[in-house]
Amino acid sequence: MTTQAVSFNFTITLPTALGDLRTFPGGGTLPLVSTMHWRPGQTRANNAIVPLGSSGDLVVHVDQASGTVHFLIDVKGPSNKNPSVRHGPLRPRFVPG
Repeated sequence: MTTQAVSFNFTITLPTALGDLRTFPGGGTLPLVSTMHWRPGQTRANNAIVPLGSSGDLVVHVDQASGTVHFLIDVKGPSNKNPSVRHGPLRPRFVPG
């Protein structure tokens, strides 16, 4: 059994417009609720434990109508209900939107 969820710290900085960030398991659907919202010029951070998809993947959807935003993601560690479960490797990859 591999990792079921991962603890993350998501940070945005220097946004030029209103926006929000949503996270969900790979293969899932875009949720109606966001992980965080921001206004122009803010720097915001939020922790989240996000379930992973069946392939061990995660989707991060950054929604901002125009302009730019810097996005940082820190992987804090795997999270399982069973502490004796062995964890598989995390393989980050960029999926252009």
